Amino acid sequence: MASHFSNSREISKVDWLLDSGTTSHICTTHDAFTEYYPVEGASLQGVGRSRTHVVGHGTVNLRFEFDGKVLHHQLQNTLYVPEAPNCLLSLRRFDDMGGKVEFSGGVCWLKDKSTNILGKGYKHQQLYMLAARATLSEEWSNLAKTTKHTWDKWHRRYSHIGMTALRQLNRESLVNSLEIDQSSVPSRTCEACIQAKQAHRPFPQEAESRSEVAGERFVSDVWGPAKVKFIGGWHYYISFIDNAKRYDTVLFLVKKSDSTEWIKGHVAKLKQKFGKAPKFMRVDNGAELVNADVKKFAEGEGITIETTAPYSPSQNGIAEWFNRTLLELVCAMLIAKDLPPFLWDEAASHATYLRN
Repeated sequence: MASHFSNSREISKVDWLLDSGTTSHICTTHDAFTEYYPVEGASLQGVGRSRTHVVGHGTVNLRFEFDGKVLHHQLQNTLYVPEAPNCLLSLRRFDDMGGKVEFSGGVCWLKDKSTNILGKGYKHQQLYMLAARATLSEEWSNLAKTTKHTWDKWHRRYSHIGMTALRQLNRESLVNSLEIDQSSVPSRTCEACIQAKQAHRPFPQEAESRSEVAGERFVSDVWGPAKVKFIGGWHYYISFIDNAKRYDTVLFLVKKSDSTEWIKGHVAKLKQKFGKAPKFMRVDNGAELVNADVKKFAEGEGITIETTAPYSPSQNGIAEWFNRTLLELVCAMLIAKDLPPFLWDEAASHATYLRN
């Protein structure tokens, strides 16, 4: 799983960038203006791919959140440009008002005439993104407080998934009732995610191409033994991942030898769902997955077993990647809420459900 925030994440319309080219501050949200005056017939060049319309201008209040601090700064003579790809704080206008910006180590500091800190930004995709959101109107803010949650809270609720994935869920309306307070500022780091991550070498691309038909091929792997016994008495889990849809199934085991019965059960469910047995099963060369019983069963069902080279589990890339991702999500959840390790299986089931 990618870091909670990375340089690959997109820049949204409500993000604020420090810009040295524009001569005016630009905001994309009408509800952000505390004072507003409509404008007719005005346009801008250089914001977006073509000339964009200026609908109005007024005053916007920025709320900076960083290093445990909350600071407010007012931007006057801000243009309302709803078609702009993002919000811009004009470096020229900020300088004209007596402010100054200092850059060091990929961080920018916004300061007033007395060098008091007003805000902070971070280098992102060769730009400087501010740790700020526009404060919305009072009516909108009151509604947000009662029905909407911050980006960080949704990150935790969805088992610490990456911000890029969370933005996609929100942007494409993939989840009902995912109401996000757009005025909130996502944290750049999540301590639980940092502690949960482990250094690793990247897995190579799989030799087999991805199937296009759901239920045609699944990959499987056994993880364990766990250092502690799960609340259900388990020591291992076996994962089944549909190669086409990436739908995940996690089942828990007391001992590795139980894998054979779980494989048979999983194939039976696939036959019931798709009306036929899968054509391929990709696993590593472990004896718990490739034994005489499994081979006989697969032959009877017409399933081709695809195995990796001995002692090369990384060739089973999808399953290995899933295991690593699941481990990070589970550890992050347990760390964030200071929960005991024996609840690991409950957290794993929850994380798998959310991923699907």
